[in-house]
Amino acid sequence: MRRETSLTLIPRPSSLIPHTMIQITRLGGQEVWVNADLIEFVETTPDTIITLTTGKKVLVRESADEVTGRVLAFRRAAGARPFAAGRHALAPGTAESLGPGEP
Repeated sequence: MRRETSLTLIPRPSSLIPHTMIQITRLGGQEVWVNADLIEFVETTPDTIITLTTGKKVLVRESADEVTGRVLAFRRAAGARPFAAGRHALAPGTAESLGPGEP
């Protein structure tokens, strides 16, 4: 006899969320946490699509500016450079967010 199981997603208190995660909202309204270190691309087509280094894509309600802002805030809080890839990883017009002398 086959027994079926169901998976219930329970929101986790923010104190239990790993510090590498940022909160985003899927198009359907479900709030999820994404590992900011795995974000490879954020694009608008017209919906915002987050592409992870794993190849997975996530459609989200937030704008590309909101997503990149959350990643930058996470990196600043963690004491890291805004983007390890350097200036070309930033959106046009945001190069001033890098410190003096940084590439």
